[in-house]
Amino acid sequence: MTKKIKEQGACEMILKLENGTISVEHCEGGNLANWKAEKGDWNKIWITLNKLVKKNNGFSLSLKGEK
Repeated sequence: MTKKIKEQGACEMILKLENGTISVEHCEGGNLANWKAEKGDWNKIWITLNKLVKKNNGFSLSLKGEK
C-alpha cells in the first residue's frame, strides 16, 4: 500500500476579485499575480480548488450537500 505524502511547508495568500481584476497577494505583502478577469475566471478558480478538495476528501462550503 502506497502512503500519501503530505505537502510540506507553510503558505498563505490573498485572492481577490476587484473592479474586474483578479489579484493574488502574498500574506506578508507583494503581488504574486494579477490579470484582467475574463467572464468565468473566478468560477474556474473555484472549480480547480474544489477538484483538489474532492480528490483529498476535504471540506468546501461550495461543495456542502453535494454527493
